Amino acid sequence: MFELKKNKIRAAVEYVKPDLICGTESWLKGIKPGRDPEKNCIKSCEVFPDNYIFHRNDRDSLGGGVFTGIKSNLVSDEKVELVTGCEIVWTKVKLKSMKDLYLASFYMPHRNMKDIIQLKESINKLADDLGDTQVQREPTRYNNLLDLVLTNNPSLCKSSTSIPGISDHAMVVTDFDIIPHYIKQSKRKKYMFNKADWDSIYKEMEQLSTTMESQIATPVEELWSTFTTTVFTIIDKYTPSKVCTSRKSLP
Repeated sequence: MFELKKNKIRAAVEYVKPDLICGTESWLKGIKPGRDPEKNCIKSCEVFPDNYIFHRNDRDSLGGGVFTGIKSNLVSDEKVELVTGCEIVWTKVKLKSMKDLYLASFYMPHRNMKDIIQLKESINKLADDLGDTQVQREPTRYNNLLDLVLTNNPSLCKSSTSIPGISDHAMVVTDFDIIPHYIKQSKRKKYMFNKADWDSIYKEMEQLSTTMESQIATPVEELWSTFTTTVFTIIDKYTPSKVCTSRKSLP
């Protein structure tokens, strides 16, 4: 069951390719904002794709749990100080030439009618205080609109649609016209081994092996240094390479 859930999440993320993710009812355990993970926690890398940074607020009991996911090449950090006693998690994302984007994922409390009424009043008051607009219009569970997207700058929202989800709720895909700050990615060298001169590489590696055998009395550290330096020299000499950078796109 766990493997099936993990595969569905990874497939959904690969299909949509979002820059920012908000999720509820993760049913994970052991991670709370501002605390060290519990020893028996379910690690994010066990469930989610590894090219995202996830912030979680797991429920102490069965079920529930909220999370945000941010592409790892974006500048972001978790805002623990904004988390209250409810089931919520906050993340700040740096934007270019604009105020920072605050991303929150929130889930309703247990099905207590008093709490639900108080939640409705609190959301209405918060939306009025912040000037929030609800931009999701399509139903998210059968004919009901249960999953909301609130923003205090609706002019930046290009679209907000529902697509088939991995539970009985649809996934909400919202497209905002914003430009984030990217973590500066250093250029990296990529070897094209499919075009390497393998005959020459094998020949020089045999020579290196003979040389290493004749230096058996040499200290291990010195032998290791000679081996690694020579191997990289051989690879550079007989293997074409190119410089790669990460591709950037708008969220």
